Amino acid sequence: MFIQEIGGSPKELYDRNGFSAERVFLVPWEDRLQFIETIFGNAASERLIYPGQQQTVAVRMKMEPLDPDAIEWNSVQDIASDLPGYGGSFLKSTVYYESISGDDRNDLPETPPGSWITYRMEIGAVEEILSLADWEWADQPNTALPNDYNGVKRIPYTEHHLTWNQVAGPPWSAMSRLQGKVNQTAFLGCVPGTLLFDGAVGHKLYRKGDTINDPPSSFTWQIRYVFRERSIKSDGHVYGWNHFYRPSPPGWIELVNGLEKFYDAGDFNELFLPENGD
Repeated sequence: MFIQEIGGSPKELYDRNGFSAERVFLVPWEDRLQFIETIFGNAASERLIYPGQQQTVAVRMKMEPLDPDAIEWNSVQDIASDLPGYGGSFLKSTVYYESISGDDRNDLPETPPGSWITYRMEIGAVEEILSLADWEWADQPNTALPNDYNGVKRIPYTEHHLTWNQVAGPPWSAMSRLQGKVNQTAFLGCVPGTLLFDGAVGHKLYRKGDTINDPPSSFTWQIRYVFRERSIKSDGHVYGWNHFYRPSPPGWIELVNGLEKFYDAGDFNELFLPENGD
C-alpha cells in the first residue's frame, strides 16, 4: 500500500484536554479499506499510535476526494449501491488523534478491557443567605445578634467530568436510576453524600470489523458523566447535599421525612458496568 503524507501535516494541539493532532494522507482509492484497517485495527488497543506519543491514538478519520472542487462527471447507475469511481487516483484522508491516558487519577473506577476513562474538573460556587440570629460577636460573648441579621456564605462546588471511551453496551438503566442521587460510599475521594450525579452525555463512535472484508461491528459509545461535589466544611466536619443550615440552634443538619432523606443515595460504580447490547 503506497501512502504519502501531504505538506502542512501534521498539526498538533496542546490544551487542557491534553495532546491532540491531525495528519493528512494521500491514499489510493483501491486501498482505502485497507488503510482504515491500518488506522483503527479491530480493537482500541490496536489503533494507530501517534509517533512519540504512546498515549495518543487515532480516534476518527475523514475520507474525501483529493480535489473536491474539481468538475468531473462520474456516472452512477444506482445511487443506493454505486459510488463514483476514482480508480487509479488518490483520496485525501484526515486522521484525528487524541490522548487516551487513563492515569489522570489513581482512584478512577475500573472499566472493561478496551475502554478507558479520562478525567477533568471545573469549579464554581453558590452564595446562600443564612440567618445568624443565634450567633454572637467574638468580642461580645453571650450577646445574640438580632433575629433579622443575615450573612452570605459562599459555598464552592466542584464538577467532576469522567469520560468513558470505547464503551460497548452503555449502562442506560443505571444512568436513569442513579441520576439525581448522591454517593452512598466514597467516590473520587468524596465522602458519602457529598457527590451528586447530574447525568451523562453520550456520543456514538465508529468501530471497524475484525478484517477489511467484514462489515462494521456494533457502534461503541463515548459517555461523559458529570458529578457535582458539595462539601461544606464547618467546625471540623464535612457536610453534603442532604445538609441544610438551621439558624437556631445554628448548624448544618440533615433533613429527613421519617426514613427518607432529601437526596437518595446510590452506588456510582454501577455506571461503569456495561449492559448487554448497544
